[in-house]
Amino acid sequence: MDGFAARQAARSRQAAAAERDRGAGVGAVPGRAGSLKLDEILTRSYPIEEINQAYDALQSGETLRSVVTF
Repeated sequence: MDGFAARQAARSRQAAAAERDRGAGVGAVPGRAGSLKLDEILTRSYPIEEINQAYDALQSGETLRSVVTF
């Protein structure tokens, strides 16, 4: 396993452990509808003009969850 794959695998395990500790499964939204706090779960937001930088950041492990706006 190369360095990137190892980092991604470690982050996946960490995210799964954090969700398990919070009691929320993958894709689950804790609390009521409309109460998702995006600022707390997103790493960064990119405008569509920066889509290549967003992809590079994801691939390098710099970000975990990002949003591209257009």
